[in-house]
Amino acid sequence: MQRFFRFVLFTSSLLTLACFGAIYFLPTTIQSVYAFLDPDAAVIIDPATSSQVMPTRVGSSGWFDPQMETDIIKLINDERRKNNLMPFVPDESLAKIARQRAAEISVSFNHNGVTNLCPKCGENIAWGGERTTAAGVVKAWMESESHRRNVLFLYYFKVGVGAYHIDKRIYVALEIKQEVR
Repeated sequence: MQRFFRFVLFTSSLLTLACFGAIYFLPTTIQSVYAFLDPDAAVIIDPATSSQVMPTRVGSSGWFDPQMETDIIKLINDERRKNNLMPFVPDESLAKIARQRAAEISVSFNHNGVTNLCPKCGENIAWGGERTTAAGVVKAWMESESHRRNVLFLYYFKVGVGAYHIDKRIYVALEIKQEVR
């Protein structure tokens, strides 16, 4: 059983880091790089300057994993059904945002970028070693109170998942959004 997941959650003025079953509180003075991946061009764009940024951890060796993305959606919908909730509806625009976020968190693991890409989205992020599975990611999220709350929130209906492999690691972003049904 692997336990290589790290999660970040911002809570008021503290950064809460849950790692290997322990919780650490750090001041949120940590600065983040706001960069977004354009999947079609395979480059990182700094939205402040609209110029290309070349971080050390993202390059042509990274790749997205559509099968893992599909598996995560299936497993999360299974969790929602177990809790008498409607399943998420996959959304291609959210999937694109999730892929951008997955590549972004391979450079700077934080929740900062989602507010620029999808202001009303909920987000879960994770990273693990190269043997990380979709089931392992979902299990870790369901064992974390704040991540579980996102997955089981009654009013989230649309979902997009990005799974990005690079440097023998997998970075996963789940983007969820409210939508009137």
